Formats: sequence, C-alpha cells, structure tokens
Amino acid sequence: MANDPVPAITEAEATGETAEIFADLRDTLGVNVVNLVWRHIATFPGALAWAWATLRPIYVSGAVGLEARRLRSELVTPALSVWPGSALRCVEVDATSEATIRRVLASYNRSNALNLVALSALVRHIDGAPFSATASGVAPASPPERAVEGSMPRLLALDEVTKDTADLILKINLLADRHHGRIVASMYRHLAHWPGFLALCYAQLAPLAADGSIAHMIESALTLADHAGARLQGQLTATPRPENVANIRQASVEFIEQAISKMVPIAKLIEASLAT
Repeated sequence: MANDPVPAITEAEATGETAEIFADLRDTLGVNVVNLVWRHIATFPGALAWAWATLRPIYVSGAVGLEARRLRSELVTPALSVWPGSALRCVEVDATSEATIRRVLASYNRSNALNLVALSALVRHIDGAPFSATASGVAPASPPERAVEGSMPRLLALDEVTKDTADLILKINLLADRHHGRIVASMYRHLAHWPGFLALCYAQLAPLAADGSIAHMIESALTLADHAGARLQGQLTATPRPENVANIRQASVEFIEQAISKMVPIAKLIEASLAT
C-alpha cells in the first residue's frame, strides 16, 4: 500500500474497473495523479463507481471547475517572501527538479480545489441538505485552465526515505492539523524526493500555523466549499445508492475536514513562495 496513511489502492495496484476509473479521473481533472481520497473510497466495494458516476457529469460540464476557480480566487492568503532560485539551488533543487516541483504543486492546487467543492456537494447530496437554486454564475476572470502536463515523481513511502525526511514529512503534516495527522497528505510524499525543499516549506509554514493563520484559511476554505457544494448539489442526479453509502459519506467528510481543506491553502502558499 506504499505506506498510505489510510487504507487505499495505489495507482499501480489498480486493475479492472478501478484502473479505468482512475484513468478517467486523471483525464477529467487534468492532472497526472489520483488523489488519496479517491484511492481510499476505492477500497469499499462499489463505492468508487457510484461516487464517480454521481459526480463526473458536473466535472465534465465545467461546473466543478468554475466553483474551484471561484474558491481559489476568494480564499485570502497572506503575502509571503519569495524564495529566489539561488535558495532552491542551495537545497539541491536544480532547474529540472524545480520544474517537477512546480508540476506537483500545480497538480495538487488544481485537484484539491476541484475535489473539495465536488465532495462537499456529494455529502450534501447524500444528506439531502437544502441546496441553492442559484446557478454557479460567472467564473472569476482568469485564462482557461489547461491540464497539468508531464509525469509526477514516484509517490515515496515513509520507509523509503531517511528517518529525518520521514520525521519532517510528519511534522509538516501536523502543521495546523486538527486530527493528529491521521491522514498524511500525499503531496508531501511526492515532494520527499527533495528534503531540502520540504525544509524550506516547513520554515515558511510553521509561523503561519503557530499564529492561527492557516487555521483561519482552513475555516474559510470549508465555508467557501460548502457554499459551492450547495450550488452544485442541485445538478446531481439521484441514482440508487450502494449499501455502503455511509462509508462514502464518512470518507468524504474525513478528507474534506482533515486533509483537503488544509492542503488547498497550504499548496497555494507554497506555490506562491516560488519565484515566477
């Protein structure tokens, strides 16, 4: 399981229908990675097929993308100092590695926001919560988003990295975490190929966690996602639910509250710290 912090099917392990849905997820979201939440949902029989069939139409229509762009644009993050290229070279991140790191951050910035608003809609749909009849509206002024092209570095297991790197991953994962780090964000394991870069990230993020800034951003992301979910919910078609729909709801809520809402602002902060 590649040291996944919760039960999950790795992309390499996926076969049959699961592999087909994973491929469709990558293609539809425009990233070359299947986020941990989907790989976790895939461990429940029939859950991945139902959840993706329910949400796929609003991804394909562009409604999820519109709400994700709105969330990212409305989520206020502080202006941080930018790392010069020389700082990256001093922590052994060369130009090729920097390009790969940017790809990792772009992939998670894109997919986390998409999944946050879509899964918020799914939870509301399962609960039968009141939904907003207001259409999604006009997308924030920005160029159309293109797929994040290029391969991702291999997702490293914690026992594949040095003890210090594993410890750093766990410590950075605990920043502003309200659930004792039960879910270890995959982004950090993708970035574990460059421990020096993770050290820069920790130094940048730790003060924001200590003064409550990240916690405030998480709450804002959750509020924005719930509003987006209310607008998207009415576009979901009622279909027969699997017997384990409670597992799908629980998994979605756990990831929304424990991981995705945290990683949306954190990935945005890290990406903004890289010089353009």
